[in-house]
Amino acid sequence: MEANKTLLILAIIVVVISIVNVSVTFLKVSDFKEQITGYASGYINVTIQSQIIVNVSRASINWSSGTVNPGETNANIFTHAETAESLRGNWTTSVGGMVIENVGNVNCSIDLQSNESAATLIGGTDPGFQWNITVKDVDSCDNGAGPALSTWWDVNSSEAQEFCDQFGYITASNEVYLDINLTIPYDATMNGARFSTITITADAAGD
Repeated sequence: MEANKTLLILAIIVVVISIVNVSVTFLKVSDFKEQITGYASGYINVTIQSQIIVNVSRASINWSSGTVNPGETNANIFTHAETAESLRGNWTTSVGGMVIENVGNVNCSIDLQSNESAATLIGGTDPGFQWNITVKDVDSCDNGAGPALSTWWDVNSSEAQEFCDQFGYITASNEVYLDINLTIPYDATMNGARFSTITITADAAGD
């Protein structure tokens, strides 16, 4: 009987020890699981600024001196992309139209304004001073409801004229030509060297 009691006590002690071991093991495994499944959070912050920048890579057109051909009422000199022509006169230039490039990182619009009109730049009977925007790169300019592209428009020195409601900035689709067309009458009153400054202003697309 005493031997059985002793065995029973030892068995109970063994069971208790086993339970303690299982508990310790469970706690250790739980600690390990927490370590391998735990996580920490972090974040980054970056601010990307919009830049509206246009560059005029060919900024001047110089026809030098010339005259209306004898017997003609006027001469017509104009640029067209990479070429220039003189009709009924002997003015010459070695360049085509001005080249405007969007070198910013967003689409923009461009406004053109001259400090001279046909009357103040040339004078005489029916002088002409016109410009147009022609795409140099495919899909570089969407003019929306604005002045039609590749069409001559009279220059108005009193207010700016908007072209390219959406002037692209992606390389290979971000350049346009600004062409100039002058009609010089035989009785032009503004003789001598004549100059006009064209101001090109870029703004947010659609504004």
